[in-house]
Amino acid sequence: MPREVTKTVYTFRELIAAAEDNETEVSERDVDRARDWLREGATMHDWYEFTYNDWKEALEQVGFTDADISFSGFWSQGDGASFTSGLDIEKLLTFFTVPIEPSQAVLDGEPGGWLPRVVKECGQRINRRYEWLFLALDCFSGRVNRNSHHYSHENTCGVDLEFDYPRIAKELESIVDSFQEDIEDLRKDLCHAIYKELEAEYEYRTGDEQLMEDSDANEYTFDADGRREG
Repeated sequence: MPREVTKTVYTFRELIAAAEDNETEVSERDVDRARDWLREGATMHDWYEFTYNDWKEALEQVGFTDADISFSGFWSQGDGASFTSGLDIEKLLTFFTVPIEPSQAVLDGEPGGWLPRVVKECGQRINRRYEWLFLALDCFSGRVNRNSHHYSHENTCGVDLEFDYPRIAKELESIVDSFQEDIEDLRKDLCHAIYKELEAEYEYRTGDEQLMEDSDANEYTFDADGRREG
């Protein structure tokens, strides 16, 4: 014969409170079980895409075109973010020769776009000698290429810059070498900034406050062992 069984269920918020109450059977291990279930759901569907899209726009404005971002995180020593891309030499030269104030508007559609945010996160290396390179834009080609597929941190990629100029003067060669070094340093700084923002977004999405809101909004409930119920 079927019989009716009454079972107590908790929201995630109630489960946390119950674990803090020594008179209940709910333990911190039970809360962890529910927390892990909610975190899995919170990071299941390409949660990083908004961050990717924002930074792709920023990279495009600086001069890293058609960027393909990848990352791993956030627990191992080899974790990090990196990207491959084309290089828009004119935009990169502009970035290194025209000062940009970090206080400029950064909202979409307003002056400055994402560039001030890049300056704030990565700094800006102004080198007036690079103004000479505008006269030889057609002589440049290059990309950011991936040199290792084992990890995703900034050292798995690098800038490959070619400068084909007849009878290149020694002084100009020195300027080109310095330009490539600055592009590489900027690329690494951007990788760090991207990873930092991805990590902050992940921590926000998987923090208890956000998990409680997600749980309440979806009316998720759990049994005293922290298993999904109801």
